[in-house]
Amino acid sequence: MTTREADINTVERPPAMSGVSQISSSDLPYVEAHDRRILIVDDEESVRKLFADYLNESYSCATAADAYDALERLSQEQFALVLSDIQMPGLGGIELLRKIIERYPDTAVIMISGVDRTQRVIDAIRVGARLIT
Repeated sequence: MTTREADINTVERPPAMSGVSQISSSDLPYVEAHDRRILIVDDEESVRKLFADYLNESYSCATAADAYDALERLSQEQFALVLSDIQMPGLGGIELLRKIIERYPDTAVIMISGVDRTQRVIDAIRVGARLIT
């Protein structure tokens, strides 16, 4: 065995990243199905349908008419992503974001709005959203 081969064999692997689970090949069908699931939340049916029709070409989409319906769906099924309106009657999008971060930390959330309100963006960032420009 050469010195280089000995050095390679003694190199320790870095520890797994915190919060990231190791995936075996037997988990791949589940991971692929889960990673392709999107929950679309909006109080306007036409908006939900628009997003679902477009995204269904590549992803498995489910819809929810409000935050309460979304939380019910999330408690029953896993989603990789929630696409949610900010302004909805009842429990709003910011409060939904807060609950998703708390209860389902592995679920990504994209907040959308047809209303240009800077305060809503600030509220979302305070809750834990990241601003993408």
